Amino acid sequence: MAVTISAPVGYKSANRPDDVRKVHDLLKRVAPAQGGPPASFNPAVPYSPAVTDQHIYNFQVKQFGKGSNADAVVDPARETLKRLNALAGAPGGGIGINPPPGPPAGSLPPTAPDPGKPGVGEPARAPSGAFYVGAVLLSNTVNHAYIAGYQNKPRKVKAGVFKVPTYGLLLGHYRDWEAGLLPDDDLAQFEVIRFGVKFDESKNVPGATDDDMFDVVGTCVGDFTLSRAPYLDGSWRIKGEYYIHIGPGNPRFRSDVPRELSGALGCVEVCNRKWIDFQVRVRALALGLPYLKGEIDDAAADRRITEEGLFRLLVQPAARPPLVRVK
Repeated sequence: MAVTISAPVGYKSANRPDDVRKVHDLLKRVAPAQGGPPASFNPAVPYSPAVTDQHIYNFQVKQFGKGSNADAVVDPARETLKRLNALAGAPGGGIGINPPPGPPAGSLPPTAPDPGKPGVGEPARAPSGAFYVGAVLLSNTVNHAYIAGYQNKPRKVKAGVFKVPTYGLLLGHYRDWEAGLLPDDDLAQFEVIRFGVKFDESKNVPGATDDDMFDVVGTCVGDFTLSRAPYLDGSWRIKGEYYIHIGPGNPRFRSDVPRELSGALGCVEVCNRKWIDFQVRVRALALGLPYLKGEIDDAAADRRITEEGLFRLLVQPAARPPLVRVK
């Protein structure tokens, strides 16, 4: 028989754990081409707006278009559940018969946790109803990048080409910051540059070696609450003049002209043309469906994330790499 649920699942709904599991399982059985989640989706993850709401909404838009039926809610007696059953291949393919009574969409059952206090396995919810977003700059290397030596004064003058390692940057939700990021469907890893090479013109004298003239400089280590900054047309300030910002599209590109290369100096540079994806993920993880549906624009999302302290970064210590000059 068709899968039934006892109360609505999704945006501002009851989201009873057993119902969420059923909806996740139905979504998993729908092909991505028909609006189902990617193959990596784990139906056992608990409810979260950036997972449950987003996948329901994506399914509805694919099946019904953007309209009243795309509300990111699976109701026991409405068309979305019927369509999920049909496409998931459930026998009967229709809505449940006489589903147990439940609260209307947008309310919580008396036994549900307070919306300001996360249940077991759920991400923490900020006072505004937003969610906390966490990033971890790992100490493990991913690959390598070619960068230019960065001369501080005058600003933006590059000298020399160097090979530096790249590192992993995890981005996801967290419930308890000390416990780390939740291993849910939205946990993503980006390749970043975290070490740069600083050139000191005053030490550029006859007989000077590279080790005399250049220093390898890394990102400050520690735990930081990030804020939006205008640097490079938009970045996330870590501390002082340290930022997370756009990096090279092809970090393995090696140019004979240093000015064409990225010049990191302790900032975290997101590589491989993933900067826009990083930005959107931060906003979607923090604000969920209202952002994804366009109810909150980018500027307003960034202000809320900054004002409410929704985005934190942990920078793990990493050994300073050797100075490797290639040009």
